[in-house]
Amino acid sequence: MRESAPMIDWDRFTQQSLETRPYRWAVIDRLYASADAAALAKTFPGDHFKRLSDYGGEKDFEYESRELIGMGASGISRRAARGKRWPVTCCRANTGRRCLR
Repeated sequence: MRESAPMIDWDRFTQQSLETRPYRWAVIDRLYASADAAALAKTFPGDHFKRLSDYGGEKDFEYESRELIGMGASGISRRAARGKRWPVTCCRANTGRRCLR
């Protein structure tokens, strides 16, 4: 079976300049093909997020998080609720190969 084309254009990372002020950062545009970006945005999960926050001290933060793979789990959390492309995309982004079908 033929592997589909990668969703992420890894060459875009090396084609961008790294800024150094006020810290190291870069803007990486066109990382996804337009159709893939639209499909990811359309299927992005909107449920089962957990709000995490901490206030006081030097910095305050608040964000929402949703697990991809639970601690000690051997499969993707809430797989049926995720779009078809999400598990492959997340795994490829982290390991460079397909996994957890």
